[in-house]
Amino acid sequence: MNAPMYAGLFLILLVAYPFMLPLVLPYQLLIFIVNGGIIANVWYQCSSRECGFFFGLCVIARSYMSGCANITLLYLPIILLWVYCPTIYWSMRAFWRHNRQEAQARWAEWVIQMRLGR
Repeated sequence: MNAPMYAGLFLILLVAYPFMLPLVLPYQLLIFIVNGGIIANVWYQCSSRECGFFFGLCVIARSYMSGCANITLLYLPIILLWVYCPTIYWSMRAFWRHNRQEAQARWAEWVIQMRLGR
């Protein structure tokens, strides 16, 4: 598996997890819609021409691959989730302040730091 496959799998799981919860369908749909809105906002607010959101996830995934797909599948989703959590805050802050450039700069800086292992 390569880095875009890991990043894509992470995004699929992020979108589909509400349907894995033991809830009735209306609540799953509500969580799915809210979660989809958050993901779309994060993608829009953090993406720039220099460093798109998916590109950044691919760079981070590539830098943390172990060389063995089975081992990488154990820890990489946790790392990508750890990376995704601050982006929610940055994107919501950018949304309320109407300052998308701040979120884009933080995302690009975060990707560079994660790639360098700092």
